Amino acid sequence: MGHPRTGTERRRKAPAENDGPFEGGGAGQRAAGLSTAGLDRLCRHVAHDLRNGLAVLRTNVDYLEGLAPRDEAERAALGDLREVADRMEHGIDHLVYLVRYLSGTLTPSLQPISMDTWLRALVRRLEEAPGPAAGRIRLEAPEPARIWADPALLERALRDLVLTRLAHTAAPGPVELRFHRPPGWAELTVIDSGPPLSPAARASFLDPRAPLGEGRLPAREVEQGLVGPFCGAVVAAHGGQTRLEVVDGRNRFTLRLPQPG
Repeated sequence: MGHPRTGTERRRKAPAENDGPFEGGGAGQRAAGLSTAGLDRLCRHVAHDLRNGLAVLRTNVDYLEGLAPRDEAERAALGDLREVADRMEHGIDHLVYLVRYLSGTLTPSLQPISMDTWLRALVRRLEEAPGPAAGRIRLEAPEPARIWADPALLERALRDLVLTRLAHTAAPGPVELRFHRPPGWAELTVIDSGPPLSPAARASFLDPRAPLGEGRLPAREVEQGLVGPFCGAVVAAHGGQTRLEVVDGRNRFTLRLPQPG
């Protein structure tokens, strides 16, 4: 009488005893590459799931705040959770818009914008909202000019760029916002108070096709996320140009949108 097979031997033989056809082509089949349209759809599905989770988080924060937190530490913790949810929402938006740009589906809806009143209203909304903007945005008196652009995309890009520079500039330094209308262009410039971004960051910060690689950039620059590439995608979708330079130790971000006539 032979020795009984060990559990290990039994497990080794099981695949041979159960050989048969598998659906999907087996381990040797590589996944087909996603088309750009497929990548866009996949990103939207993922964003939908993430936003559902954020909605649950915000609902619970609202509920707990309604119970009147017992002390300042609890109020601060709930405020931190709400801020994290907002930052995650912005990050999801940036990712979705970037993928739409890369897949060729980000098409601006051009409308006339009166820049002097539009910029003043934008700065007022930023300074009235909770956050770091109060009293720190210096708007150079914009010339009364009308431009053609997608107002929703342009506001999102400009708002997020200004807020990011406020968060990463030398506190409590201001951020300047300027508008000029050279022939054929609408030019928006954001100038922070430093410190200067590294040459590697300047080369890729506003490029929607150049992800910020952790191996190449200092941690404080990696942490700035997708705001720069998102702004670059918005400008590129308009057919425009971007430039990032350091002048007198300050980072100068220029967004140029082409204009008819």
